[in-house]
Amino acid sequence: MKNSNRDFSLDLLRALACLMVLGVHIGQRFMLPGTIGSFFEKGSTGVGFFFILSGYLGYVSLEKEFSRSKDSFAAVRIFYVKRAVHVLPLYYFVICFYFIFFTVRNRVPEDSSGLYWVRYIFFLNRWVPTDSEFWINLGATWSISVFVLFYILAPVIFMLVKRDYVAGILAIVFYVALRLLGNNATPIMYMFFFFLGILVYLSEKEGNTIWVISAECMLVLICVLTDSGNSLVAPVIASMYLLASRGNKLVLSEKNLVYKVVTGISAVSYSIYLVHILVFTVLDELWRTYDVGYLVMFVLATTLLTILSYYFVEKKLSGKLLRVMLKK
Repeated sequence: MKNSNRDFSLDLLRALACLMVLGVHIGQRFMLPGTIGSFFEKGSTGVGFFFILSGYLGYVSLEKEFSRSKDSFAAVRIFYVKRAVHVLPLYYFVICFYFIFFTVRNRVPEDSSGLYWVRYIFFLNRWVPTDSEFWINLGATWSISVFVLFYILAPVIFMLVKRDYVAGILAIVFYVALRLLGNNATPIMYMFFFFLGILVYLSEKEGNTIWVISAECMLVLICVLTDSGNSLVAPVIASMYLLASRGNKLVLSEKNLVYKVVTGISAVSYSIYLVHILVFTVLDELWRTYDVGYLVMFVLATTLLTILSYYFVEKKLSGKLLRVMLKK
């Protein structure tokens, strides 16, 4: 039985991305052996998968809004409102928690730029250099500034980038810029991932799926044979998966256990992403020993807070804000 409200192919990639991000942070605290350890070491790639999905779904959402409304400004406004009420409430709840927690514990470091918490209020943490990692990536929130930038730019990109080859060229340009700048890259450089997602959407729309998959396969093959461009391989394979799944979407019964687990993780992935680091932050400050007790507390606290944040913030609060702002 097919659930018309969910796309299992997208859920599967989103769930994988979520587990990869979760895994890399677990792996940083526990020395995991063998294949599991190797998988967790590469977990940061999962953030790129989230970006790719957002690029694809951003175009899907904008296409719907523009088709529903003859007023372009109204369509863009609705898109902005929907993205804002989804991303911002939980993000600001988490930032408020960090502000209180570190202020009470007197653990707020100096910010050489003088911006301090203004960085996180206005998503400037990856734009303005500073000497302290605390002011760049507190709670793994660097990615939120990238998401926000994309969502701000998405309507303009949607109106300008209409061909798949243009999206492909832009993806290459931003990839080169990202590799050249490395750790000094600003959020704009991560548009590489979003343009991969946009490439998926446009190639599907133009009927060029097989050509794009063939080109991406050749690119991956060249990277493997030349032992170069390793950071390019996983994102390109993820976009190939999305392309392949567009023509033949994966369908499972809603009663299937795999379906329930995958769609469940996918649905709460944003809450998991922000909450699990918050739990790690608190445990790192209070527990300090990476033992079985630490792991048990992490699992219990993350599960509980994820359920609460998803239900009360993502569902209830965001839903109410959406109705109020769109006057539904």
